[in-house]
Amino acid sequence: RNGGSIDKFVGDGILATFGATATSASTCAQAAATAAEMMDALEAINAVRRAAGEPAVAHRIGVHAGEAMVGNVGSEDRLEFTVIGDVVNLAARIEQACKRTGDAVLLSRPVVDACPGLQTVSRGHPDLPGVDRPPELFALPRPASRASSPPTIG
Repeated sequence: RNGGSIDKFVGDGILATFGATATSASTCAQAAATAAEMMDALEAINAVRRAAGEPAVAHRIGVHAGEAMVGNVGSEDRLEFTVIGDVVNLAARIEQACKRTGDAVLLSRPVVDACPGLQTVSRGHPDLPGVDRPPELFALPRPASRASSPPTIG
């Protein structure tokens, strides 16, 4: 719905890209809107689960922006269209930082800078394994603390 593409499933995780094959000034806004919609959808699912006496489920989302290599990777026997590079690795580290901050969604400074007006809360520069100079990270508020209407970004 927001112009993203699922690149791959990694265990119970998803690697999605925005603007990997077509550059757009709004790719960060599209990714941030998708993260917000995913939080809203999970909240709706958890309301049903709680009503049925089932435990809530959680997710973590890390959003980062930057340049990456996009294309076919592999050999003649196993060829895969994918995205690789430091930006992908940093997004994974940002997602993992959600465990320490307790946030469902963390966005990097480049993403927030590309989305003027997006409501976020700074989490500073938490340590990220293997990253010498971590970017400032920002939490996307949970659905109950956002306006009743979905965010319009971009």
